[in-house]
Parts: sequence; structure tokens; C-alpha cells
Amino acid sequence: MEKIDAVREKIVSKAMTYSNSLLMFQTLRPAGSIAGATRVLEMVRAAICWVVAMDLREETGGADYARLAEEFREKLGSLLGSEEKEKLRFFETGFIGPYWEYEAGIKKKIAEGHAFSNPEIEESLARRSSDSILYGTLAQFEYRFPDEIIDALHALQAIEDVTDCVEDYAEDKEALEPNLFILYLLGANVRREDWPDDFSGAKMLLREKGVLSDLIRHVEKIYAEAISAPALVAFSGLRQELDEEFRLVMDHLG
Repeated sequence: MEKIDAVREKIVSKAMTYSNSLLMFQTLRPAGSIAGATRVLEMVRAAICWVVAMDLREETGGADYARLAEEFREKLGSLLGSEEKEKLRFFETGFIGPYWEYEAGIKKKIAEGHAFSNPEIEESLARRSSDSILYGTLAQFEYRFPDEIIDALHALQAIEDVTDCVEDYAEDKEALEPNLFILYLLGANVRREDWPDDFSGAKMLLREKGVLSDLIRHVEKIYAEAISAPALVAFSGLRQELDEEFRLVMDHLG
């Protein structure tokens, strides 16, 4: 019980940091809008906690993590009206459930040495960042912003996930997790025993194989499509986040 309490506290702390800095005051709140801020924060925090707990459940298969996930799911449900709960159930069955099945399939392919194509890798990144759609949808219950803002938020998280893959490369290499750079190495027919130990080595090898440019072009496309959304004008915080994260990723990949 003590271990689970510590995990719960860590998850909640992560959710508070993420929702405060990214999902609320800097991105999803339209210019001049204050109403509903507290409710949106509570919903998004509960949703982040739920997603992180489900991730732990899938990684470990532990019953304790499953109970934690259900606890956060109930907390989120308690903050929603009846119509909102219906939308959440739709998201749960249409996106979240299928994602875990998809990720398990990707892990199996990595273990088998599957040579991933560019479309497969790009789909992996899109799915990896799809929980941002949930957070944006929850905020939309209060702020009523257009759907293209949710698309921009999805793009932002996809770009951030590239940075996460940079930072987690060495750990993911050992655990055979679906890291983008591992997928590109497999796609370039680099055998597991030849995978570099650190990201700088992986980047160099992928550049030599001529595939690093594929990822750079894909990130550039994600960014360009996101910032072209007319509705983004009213969301200066989101545009700023997109610009900063794009520059950071380009520094990593350059």
C-alpha cells in the first residue's frame, strides 16, 4: 500500500505541473477567458492521472495500478455532466482501449526485428500523442474553442514526444520500448546488436543511413500544419509553445 501511495502522489504531482504550465494558462485558455479555469484544471489533472496510471498498468500488469487507474477514472467522471460522460465513454472505447492494443503490437514487432516503414512510424507518433485530444476535449467543455485548436494541441504533443524519445533513447533501447529512433533504426535494417548506446550515436547512424531527414521533414510538416490554423491567433500561448518546442526538436535533430 505504501508503494502505491507513493506512486499516486508522484502521478498527481506530474499532472499538476503539466496541467498548470501547458494545458491551461499558456495554451488552451482563449485570450481574455477566465471562466471555467478551475473546473478545466481539475478535469485535465484527473485525466492525466488516469492516462499515466493506465500506462503503468499496461507496463506492469499489476492489479494495484489497475485500481489506481480506476480511481482516477472515477474522479474524472465525477467532474462531468451526463452528456460529457457520454463523450468520455466514446473516447475511451474509440481511442484509449485500441491504443493499448496497438502499442502491444508495436512492441511485439520491435522484438521481432520488424523493418518499420515511414508511414508506420508516423502513425506511431500520432497515436502516441493522442491523449492530448482527450485533454483538449475536456477543456472544450468550458471554453468552446474550435476543433482545430485540439489539432494544434495534438501537434504540440507530437513534437514534444520526439524530444521525449531523444531523452529516453538509452532506456527504451534496453527495454525495447516503441521509441521513434528505434523504429527508424529498424526501418533502416540496423540489427539490434548494432544499435548505438546513446542518442548521439543513434542520430549519427540514422543520418548516415539517410533516414534522419525523413523525421525532420515529418516534424516540419506537423508544425507547419498546426501554425497555419486561423483559430490559433486567439491562442498566443499555444503558438508560443509550438514555436519553442519546434526549435528545441530541430536543435536535437540538427
